[in-house]
Amino acid sequence: MSDEATQGTTRDIRVGDRVWSSARWAAVIQYFLDKVWSGEECDEIVLGTIHIVRPGKGQNRYRAYGVSEDALAQLKLAKGEYILMCSCRESSIEGGLIRFAKSEKLRQLRIRFDHGYLFLWKTENKGELKIYGTIPATL
Repeated sequence: MSDEATQGTTRDIRVGDRVWSSARWAAVIQYFLDKVWSGEECDEIVLGTIHIVRPGKGQNRYRAYGVSEDALAQLKLAKGEYILMCSCRESSIEGGLIRFAKSEKLRQLRIRFDHGYLFLWKTENKGELKIYGTIPATL
């Protein structure tokens, strides 16, 4: 996977020092999870202005912070499309993220954190990722 941006914009996605265009969101989520599951050092994924932070040693809950750039939209689900809700526990959020990245039928992922919610959804053309959160601006 090659880096597509070096400067970065508020819509870009970052894992470690690597930055990609937001159009590559599904591949970058898979890249992040591959690093996590292989045991490589990888503390967070940054989706635009939203940070999703891995649990520290001895913990099992992800945390999130940042400021939403998108307004929460009313989704119109086509036949067979669905919404998935998950918690911030490691297995729940990682399973939710991989399903969201891979499934064409999964239109929205809702993650409940200890201090708010994060909504990730695919636009109708399914090429663009939108994010809305009721999470703290900082940790």
